[in-house]
Amino acid sequence: MKQLADKQLWLGIGVGAAAIPLSFALLATLLGSEVIGQQSLTGALCACYFISCCAGGAVASAGKEGRLLRCIWVWAVLYAVIWLAALSGGEAISFVPDGIYLTVSMLAGAVVAALIAPKGKRRRKKGIAAGKRATRRHSVT
Repeated sequence: MKQLADKQLWLGIGVGAAAIPLSFALLATLLGSEVIGQQSLTGALCACYFISCCAGGAVASAGKEGRLLRCIWVWAVLYAVIWLAALSGGEAISFVPDGIYLTVSMLAGAVVAALIAPKGKRRRKKGIAAGKRATRRHSVT
């Protein structure tokens, strides 16, 4: 639960939440210019959700311990927000036909983000200085 108070985690959630409307705007542009057809709309939505979870998870887990757990938190919050947005529409929701694809694409984005997130730099232990080495040697008598 300590991770929920982490600034980096909430920054990742914010990046993921901002990536969703940006990717939808790109998708709408591609649909309007007929680069993507209506028959491939589900795949394009899955790609949008994958990219948003991947971007948010990569930011949330950059250089931190527990990278997969952080990415899962990003996925869970974004998934809950998407469900709340869908439920607040007032229309009947049929999640059955394409819902599993959207869920799996978001979860896959979180897992991929955990795998590709940059790792923190390892600190090397400083060795004993050359002057101290000489004083530690014992003479053999």
